[in-house]
Amino acid sequence: MTTGGAMTGGAGTTGGAGTTGGTGTTGGAGETGGGSNLQDQILTGQPCDPAADTTCQNEASCEDVASGAALYAAHVVVESCDRYSVDYCIEVAIANATDLSMRCEGCYTDLALCMDTCCADVCRAEPLSTDCGACRDAQGCTAAFESCAEL
Repeated sequence: MTTGGAMTGGAGTTGGAGTTGGTGTTGGAGETGGGSNLQDQILTGQPCDPAADTTCQNEASCEDVASGAALYAAHVVVESCDRYSVDYCIEVAIANATDLSMRCEGCYTDLALCMDTCCADVCRAEPLSTDCGACRDAQGCTAAFESCAEL
């Protein structure tokens, strides 16, 4: 006679460790609205071709034109030159802030002088404000500059 063998059950398995959820993502920064200054717009610069050889499109001027440094200098100099001989101060300040050709430097100097003459109340107080830019446009400073600079 045979007897049945005893059988014992195998050890049970335990469940694996659960996974922890990943970290959430933080939303990106929102865009700033239209803004109250021209600085970002100015510093985007203008397209410039150094081979064009116009008043401000030339090898000497294109770096400062394309970076916006020349236009920035023309705006901020209006604020800083309000206590000095304005014509001379503006001319020297733009020359010191840029490497523009002499012809192109004259256009930016004329722009700054126009802003100082026609828009002094706005542009001396806040040279990078949209109000200064609007006055510059309305008083013909921008149109005269664009004609002079040949950009």
